[in-house]
Amino acid sequence: MNDSVEEVVFSVDIKNALDILGGNVFSGPEASIRELISNAADGILRLPPEEQGNPEIRLVQDSAKGVLSIADTGLGMSREDAKRLLGRLFASDKLNRHDEIGRFGIGFYSCFSLCTEVEVLTKSLNDGNSGTRIRYAGGYKLQIDDCSLDTHGTTVNLHLKLEHRKLLDEQHLRSVIQKYCNFIRVPIYVGHSWNLVNSTDAPWYHENASDEALLQGLSKYYDISGLYSVVQLFEDFENGRIHGVLYVPQNAAQASIRLFSKRILVVENEQSLLDESLRSFIGGVFDVDDIPLIISRDAIVGDSTQAQKLRRLILSKTSSGIQAFAGKQRADFLRFMDRHGPALKQACIDNDELRITVRDGLLFQTSMRNGVTIPEYLANRNDNTVIFADDRTLGASLIPLYNQANIEVVYMTDPEDALLRKHWWHAGKRVIFKRLDVDPPSWSGHHQPFAGKPEPVVDASILTGLRMLFASEVDEQLKVEVRSLGADAPAAILAIPENDRKMLQIAEAIQSAEGKRRLQGMPEKFQQLAKLGIIDMMASLAEKTIILNHSNEIVRELTRMIQVQNDARPNPAFSGLLANFLYGQALLASGMQIASKKLSEIAENQTKLIASLLKELRTE
Repeated sequence: MNDSVEEVVFSVDIKNALDILGGNVFSGPEASIRELISNAADGILRLPPEEQGNPEIRLVQDSAKGVLSIADTGLGMSREDAKRLLGRLFASDKLNRHDEIGRFGIGFYSCFSLCTEVEVLTKSLNDGNSGTRIRYAGGYKLQIDDCSLDTHGTTVNLHLKLEHRKLLDEQHLRSVIQKYCNFIRVPIYVGHSWNLVNSTDAPWYHENASDEALLQGLSKYYDISGLYSVVQLFEDFENGRIHGVLYVPQNAAQASIRLFSKRILVVENEQSLLDESLRSFIGGVFDVDDIPLIISRDAIVGDSTQAQKLRRLILSKTSSGIQAFAGKQRADFLRFMDRHGPALKQACIDNDELRITVRDGLLFQTSMRNGVTIPEYLANRNDNTVIFADDRTLGASLIPLYNQANIEVVYMTDPEDALLRKHWWHAGKRVIFKRLDVDPPSWSGHHQPFAGKPEPVVDASILTGLRMLFASEVDEQLKVEVRSLGADAPAAILAIPENDRKMLQIAEAIQSAEGKRRLQGMPEKFQQLAKLGIIDMMASLAEKTIILNHSNEIVRELTRMIQVQNDARPNPAFSGLLANFLYGQALLASGMQIASKKLSEIAENQTKLIASLLKELRTE
């Protein structure tokens, strides 16, 4: 052995160890090229500015020999540097430094599993030696030897295995560079061409970049177009800075998070920095100077303090960005709400900051306007009450009453709206949301609905008779009101306050679960309350009012029958069938989930009513 040759012995067979770990630690051979390019860029950026000259990183293929070379004009290494950094697994000279991109260590050694041999040729700017050659061909040893190099810098020669020689394809190499290393501030070339492969820059790396520049950058680098809105991130963060851009695409498929660290792509579709509801319609490109990465450097350490702070920062920017989008681009935001409204509302439910910032900008359809915020709606009222419809079918029947009374109704038909309504404040007061069927206005048209004749007034005795009828035949807790709602309105409406409605729905769900012996699938607190009978007791106390529409022929016939019955009580069974029929119609129109047993009762009552009518016809 030549006197200058030195062997460094490892405690493990690196190549075999990395072959075993490769499938679990590294995302693929392209990740190794990424690491070698980032190390090369690091070597150049560590040069004093006056020594950088015309820096470059060049990847050269020798297809005949199966060798890929990655060469840089950087600082290079002395023999002692090479021994210290390459002769010890996971060694790094980047401890406590925050201005370098890559590092020697697991990233460098990842290329060993691609090769039959790895050779490093390096010459230090600051060392008098002519150069150093490091060779690894498997096993436990590295060979370090002197060599003669003309200029400072480092070249890594990869003698690729047959299955990895796709890396010698020029187009494939270019795509790898443009995907992972496109924004590295050092020119990268492939082969002997002087055609620059990487872009070296992007608009989001410049403070106060214009929206137009950000839009053009996203279109140029990622073919992302048709954007509703963009927001730049340019913030001091921990020991460095975060550069980036958030965007809201019209095409939800383009909503992905690309995370970079020191201009190197870490992960193309990051899943932990934004909640799922936000990721469904928001994309972004983020570059974080200093964030902990897992061993293969292709994902962040999700529970790290820096990652948590980064999530909060991104959420804050997302909140302010959506708020600005809603305020400045009204027409676009309305189209966005039509497409992504439920997801945005769910995000507001999941995140307090987003809810507080964005909720007052959410747009809702109303019975009179196309896209209205809750503050805008309340500006036309003298109280903090919002009349809403959570069921379009019921709304179609009742909204004409509100329109005639010049009262606007807000459509809140998404499931998420129910949770949003729980804690909504405006001008320092709690907003009261009242479902449109809880207290509908009486008919107020300029024409009379009954051929020019005024509607009859229901006297107290008839109203008392109706209440007694519904108490005995339907539900003793049911309240009864009679109003003239108009001929096009439903025959009967079941008016239930919001909290009581929820209690009834919970009771129905528990009864259904008990009937199917699936109570264990309900939340634990509901199971306990059900076993104690508290749910049933609270449901029985729920306030329910049936509003009979005196504009409807069936209701008028029932009131006539009650008036006759008050005198002679003819055929009380038939009036009982009518009462159950009207209650069934009101229940079906209420939008509440109805248990199958109750549906069967409604159907049975309708059958009895029809049978009774047919019998009356045959008698006549």
